[in-house]
Amino acid sequence: MNVFEHFAGAARQFPDTPAIADATGAITFREFEQDVRSTAAYLTQKGIQPGDRVLVFVPMSVDLYKVVLAIFQIGATAVFLDEWVSLERLRLCCQLADCKAFIAPLKFRIIGFFVPEIRAIPIHIGLRHSQLPPLESTFPAPAEHVALLTFTTGSTGTPKAARRSHGFLTSQFEALIEEIMPQPGDVVMTNLPIVMLVNFGTGATSVIAPFNAKKPKRSKPEKIAALIQQLGVNVLISSPFLALRLTEAAATLPMPGLQKIFTGGGPVFPEDAQQLNKAFPQADIQVVYGSTEAEPISTIHTRQLAQSTLQQGLCVGNPSHRIDLTILEIQEGELQAEHLTSTALPPGQIGEIVVAGEHVLREYWNNEQAFRQNKIVDHQGRVWHRSGDAGYIGPDGLLYLTGRCKHMIRHGEGWISPFLSEGLLRMIPGVNAGTVLNLHGILTAVLEKGREGDVQEIKNQMNKALPFQVEQIRWVEMLPRDPRHFTKIDYEALGRQNL
Repeated sequence: MNVFEHFAGAARQFPDTPAIADATGAITFREFEQDVRSTAAYLTQKGIQPGDRVLVFVPMSVDLYKVVLAIFQIGATAVFLDEWVSLERLRLCCQLADCKAFIAPLKFRIIGFFVPEIRAIPIHIGLRHSQLPPLESTFPAPAEHVALLTFTTGSTGTPKAARRSHGFLTSQFEALIEEIMPQPGDVVMTNLPIVMLVNFGTGATSVIAPFNAKKPKRSKPEKIAALIQQLGVNVLISSPFLALRLTEAAATLPMPGLQKIFTGGGPVFPEDAQQLNKAFPQADIQVVYGSTEAEPISTIHTRQLAQSTLQQGLCVGNPSHRIDLTILEIQEGELQAEHLTSTALPPGQIGEIVVAGEHVLREYWNNEQAFRQNKIVDHQGRVWHRSGDAGYIGPDGLLYLTGRCKHMIRHGEGWISPFLSEGLLRMIPGVNAGTVLNLHGILTAVLEKGREGDVQEIKNQMNKALPFQVEQIRWVEMLPRDPRHFTKIDYEALGRQNL
């Protein structure tokens, strides 16, 4: 079954259960299914057919999922772009996807009129339409039929569009469901769009967090905590940024009803785990490690993570039994099947994490270069994904991260990890965040200073915290963060600064 069929099955089984809720109210599975089918009839009336690509530029909302599920029902392909995407990136993505239709609220359609690549899309559709009789038929999408195109984070080069077929989505959902185990009757709050699609097939109620994805620092944790209390949310699935912001509200607005918390999309360090455990002592909290192309790769409970250190790597737990994982020597350029054996490293040695499995993305949309750079086809024809993350398997059989391969710094016979330095530096009083770079051959600490802190004492603490000596320090007002989750340092953006 495809995603829409899973949703329709849940609607038949749990018709009076709320499907989606937010601060303004809730809509049952029965009502939501009727809205989806009416939207599918409208899209068909507007000329969208099976196989057509539809650019969906709608904020996370009931409208977003009504449109996406309707697109799935009629056999079209939904193309997603993040709200924060730059104009240049937007134009490149539009050229690559070559969409037949554009669906967006009025203000985005007005803005789109001034973007030639969007203006050239033949069909422009708003979110409001007269209620049409529900479309009863469903396109019998085969497993290889493309359901979603989602663009991976990046700011340079040809955009990478993850080609998510219905078969791939089913495998990914099965892997995620095994980890998060949503149950009928669960009330699940999330700010991760893909999780909502998982919930729709299980009979769980999805609560849209009042979270500003474009400007995450403006989101108010007290408002989100109050909604958790009001709606009886018992499961939270979110980015680390949101989960950690909620710990700020927990002191005055306790959320004892939260039974399970899952967080992913960015690093969670041991002190973060301690903070989460303290704020939500009653909850089972897990960190999920993965990426757009492979989700999940591994998971770890925060109680285990809180007991670990960063001296050798960030522990991300047990690899999923649904994937095969190997560690290869860190190297640039394309890799061939023979590299899977000739450059494989034993446990304990740092290299690139490479994975294969049913829920590991096998191809990109119209981007052969991205395929050659990020995939390895073995002698049996199986596709392995190069995660771009450096790490190793420890003597305990657990997976440890040391950062992005391209950011690792050669130092003598070993490596310096800017990523691990982030975790060590942020523990120093007076430092909000920091990292280590090789600036023109000089090992440099780049620090974001806090409101308080003696500069000399910070330097002393830094030399104690790091397992190596830095040669100079650069202070910045704010280190750039990734635009998707506002969790990871954006090293590409940092490299463009005049340090």
